[in-house]
Amino acid sequence: MTTVGWTSIYGRNIRTGAISTTALALVLLMGLTSEEVHADTRIVIDSGLSPEELEIYGHSVEMDAAADTGLIREAWFRALEGYDGGLLLENLEREGLTPNFTDPTGMPIGFGTQNGWVGRNCAGCHSAEIHYQGKVMLVPGAPNMLSSGFVRERLTRALAATAADGERLAAFQNRVLGADASEAEHKALADEIRAWLDAYWGDTPENMMKDFAAQDRAYETTGTRPVVGDHPFEAVRNAWMGPQNYFVGGSVVDIPQIWDVEKQASIHHNGNTNSVLGRNVISAIATFYAPSVEAVLDADPRQLDKIGKVSEKIDAPLYPEDVFGPIDREKAARGADLYAQYCAACHATTLPEGEVTDLPRFTAEESGTDEAYFDVFEKPVLGIAGVESQSYGDAVLAVMADFTKKWFERYEITPEEAAQLEVPNPYWKFDRVWISRPMSGIWAAAPYLHNGSVPTMYHLLLPVSERPKKFTYFSKEYDPVNMGFRSDQPLDAAPLLATYDTAVRGQGNQGHEYGTSMTDDQRYALIEYLKTIGE
Repeated sequence: MTTVGWTSIYGRNIRTGAISTTALALVLLMGLTSEEVHADTRIVIDSGLSPEELEIYGHSVEMDAAADTGLIREAWFRALEGYDGGLLLENLEREGLTPNFTDPTGMPIGFGTQNGWVGRNCAGCHSAEIHYQGKVMLVPGAPNMLSSGFVRERLTRALAATAADGERLAAFQNRVLGADASEAEHKALADEIRAWLDAYWGDTPENMMKDFAAQDRAYETTGTRPVVGDHPFEAVRNAWMGPQNYFVGGSVVDIPQIWDVEKQASIHHNGNTNSVLGRNVISAIATFYAPSVEAVLDADPRQLDKIGKVSEKIDAPLYPEDVFGPIDREKAARGADLYAQYCAACHATTLPEGEVTDLPRFTAEESGTDEAYFDVFEKPVLGIAGVESQSYGDAVLAVMADFTKKWFERYEITPEEAAQLEVPNPYWKFDRVWISRPMSGIWAAAPYLHNGSVPTMYHLLLPVSERPKKFTYFSKEYDPVNMGFRSDQPLDAAPLLATYDTAVRGQGNQGHEYGTSMTDDQRYALIEYLKTIGE
């Protein structure tokens, strides 16, 4: 049996079909024979991480090892029936989660277990599952928009459906407690579920089910399902700055790729910070879906730093010719000249090793893209930290400073250790700018623009008037010709597909009209060249 597939992709730049050392280590770690590996259709795209680092990245939890806390009790998670039926952990695809075949506990990527609890980490949103002709590729560091909505859209639905239905609740209680559990134990479990839902959703299961049913009827009536995209800085505002500052602008925010971040002087779409500690706090807010500062205090700064340091090692993924087919080298050569003409002034191909690069910044007006992303930053913050009204940036500095003080006191972080957890001279800036990322690994970063409003690179190279106005979103089916994800599938073709409507504020696909005067032949030549970057 040929070993081309897993091994030739997992071992960077191997095209001989021989198994790589890293791939062999992973096979041994999993306890599988090479025949069993190649009987599977799953492929890990090489990220430069060792098997041990992949395990840390994929399954380490963020919470305090000594605390009795986490996202959800492990016994619940394993016994929970999904909203649509069947055990949740047996239907990960339907739930928008990515199975991780290196984990013997059965936890999906971005989830781990500790002290009887399930915890999360950043890998759930920053590891993509890409499908092509029956093969499934896992790409560490690539965006996974489906995972970002799991707690809000799937887990809360499943728990609400369980708590609101007596028969379903009884079956769940028996799976968690055993058939011989007392009535008091059953009641305590039911009360705990309701308390969890109240903390995360602020409503009763019965009211939640009415809301979900109304949503489902609306989807059936219209034949569409709206896209929901979390804005991490709306989450910060709403969880940490008091009810008087609550704001939901509706902007879809695409999860960015995170490879090569150690080479970049600033992070997030608008390059708003260089703070490693701040990045880790934002990650904790997003992964815990934290309703309060107190909940995020359960995230251990040392654990977050350990996971973060592994994530910083992730390399940009090479284009997998073994799966998608060979790159047209003649076209790619022509595409290199087009890249120099249309792209190189803004986008580097790769960043130099051993250096930290200040990425180019372009104003929102220059790029012309949808500006709803900035709405949350431009509303004054009222009545926090003893200040009647202040800018969002000043408010973030205030809440981060207060949180960090409490955090370090709780975990007894010394000044010397604190210096290792943060960069020198951290800053937060919320200007109306976008940073211009390098193009390494761009094949795995679709959909494109900060709000994911353009499904493929081919569409991004078209004039705005010719880009899709509505398209299917959250598809995992890859289109290597156009470089991106299938956008023409019906909503019933796969679980959780949604309808992206670019007419909705926050979902506009305008702007970034660079190279849009090219012919189709030129566009496809440029796409072939983009596939070669990093070789």
